[in-house]
Amino acid sequence: MIITLFPHKGPSKSAVNYCLSDYDHNKNIREVKPKILDGDAELTKSIDKLTSKYAVQATSGVISFRDNEDLNEEQKKQLIEDFKDTFVGSELKNKVNCLFIEHRDKGNLEIHFIINNVVIDDKPKFFNPFPPGHEIISNNFTALQNYNFGFEQVQQKDIFKQSLSNEEQKALKVERKHGFKNLKRKDSIHKFLVEEIKKGNIKNRNELIECLKEMGLTITRNNDDFISVKTDDGSNIRLKGDIYKKNSEQSYRDLFKEKKEEIKKPFDLQKTKEQFEKSMNKRIEFNNKRYNTNDKITLDIKHKTNTLNNNNDKNIINKEDVKNNSISSNAELVISTSAQQQLVEATAMLTNAKTHEERAKAMIAIARAKLAVERESSMNEERRKQALSQEAQRIKQLNSKL
Repeated sequence: MIITLFPHKGPSKSAVNYCLSDYDHNKNIREVKPKILDGDAELTKSIDKLTSKYAVQATSGVISFRDNEDLNEEQKKQLIEDFKDTFVGSELKNKVNCLFIEHRDKGNLEIHFIINNVVIDDKPKFFNPFPPGHEIISNNFTALQNYNFGFEQVQQKDIFKQSLSNEEQKALKVERKHGFKNLKRKDSIHKFLVEEIKKGNIKNRNELIECLKEMGLTITRNNDDFISVKTDDGSNIRLKGDIYKKNSEQSYRDLFKEKKEEIKKPFDLQKTKEQFEKSMNKRIEFNNKRYNTNDKITLDIKHKTNTLNNNNDKNIINKEDVKNNSISSNAELVISTSAQQQLVEATAMLTNAKTHEERAKAMIAIARAKLAVERESSMNEERRKQALSQEAQRIKQLNSKL
């Protein structure tokens, strides 16, 4: 499993329409139609009115799985909740609209997500679910989820690889028009630097920066994770990847040796959890202050399973009662109705809404409540079937002894 962000900046409408389209990006008919897992497509598009003043109105991306990786419905729901709790907030998610759509047309499982970049409150505020520096949280979240589901960890084996967006990678592979003005120049600069490092002409990051200057490029930003340069025609290029990260005076030779050793090491659960929690605490502190919320870390790496209790009651049950679904059961058949109450409350919110923002907030609540009702109904039906099956089995065993 891995998370990939798309360079989407405009309204959510185009992303929603693409994700729900019967055609893929090559205009081929999808063999398996998209399926909404969580959220409301029309609601997501309607919130574009609230974000029209923002330069980046929505965030979109995909959670991709290998061909041999898959999730059942309960695991998908849990992953989506964990995703929202992490990248939006355990409480803030009630004010930020998200849409999750399943794709299987490529054979593997993909969960596309679209997030409106706004906190819907009395005074709506811009919200970025993946702010600068999010990579630490994203990578550790991915690692913990892979551990949780028993999937193989994602390892970057090519230490010379340049960090490019999904769309940039696609644009480099095919000869077609695209919106990346300096992509070829960026790629050629990177390839030249890699060759110089391999030849031993560039031994560390400081020498790499000097080489960029000798190439006639102006260093505009020297960040921990990237280097930005300005070309002779005034264009800006951001270079990202392992060779551009700050690593003190460490030589590339030692750095790459260290990287290779890290790849061989087994997954360190405790270290990953500590890194995740440290980064999340900083994120939560910022969100709580800016959006006046009270988020907290909720991610649990333990598997969650819902099972019915069975206390081996030996009373004989009438077969007709089982056939007619009239059971006095030993299986503690618990029917949940909390989602129905949520829907009632959300509908009341919409009835009492006086402003556009209040209406939008209520619509989000209704959409989520409806999904919760569907899930609750499905879970109740599953519990009922399991209870019937258990009772039928018990009757069969008891009657065989008569």
